[in-house]
Amino acid sequence: MNIQFSAVSGAGSLAVVSSRRWIVTRRLDLETRRSLSIQCNAYEAHCGKARVSQSARLVAVETGTALVAQGALENGLINALDRVGVEQKVGKLNLGAAVTQPASAPRGTLTASYAFTW
Repeated sequence: MNIQFSAVSGAGSLAVVSSRRWIVTRRLDLETRRSLSIQCNAYEAHCGKARVSQSARLVAVETGTALVAQGALENGLINALDRVGVEQKVGKLNLGAAVTQPASAPRGTLTASYAFTW
């Protein structure tokens, strides 16, 4: 569960996520993720932008390369293919390239993230 709130803007969000991972072969793993999120504004006293999504990642274990597909239901609109892309792990650095909404309004995205624990 992830809860965020900004006292300045009054905006907040609540997300619940479920993840599973299967070993398909010695070289491939399959990861699925389901999430439900809702955004609210305390100052305007309303909640909106409910979103349900599910994604699947097919991961090459040896290289850390993953093919990703995601579908979503947001505000009553179903988008069966919301995002499709490729991700690559390089040590603790995660790189990604994807196309969001490829069927209706395609837009390319590039991501990079770095994670560490201390």
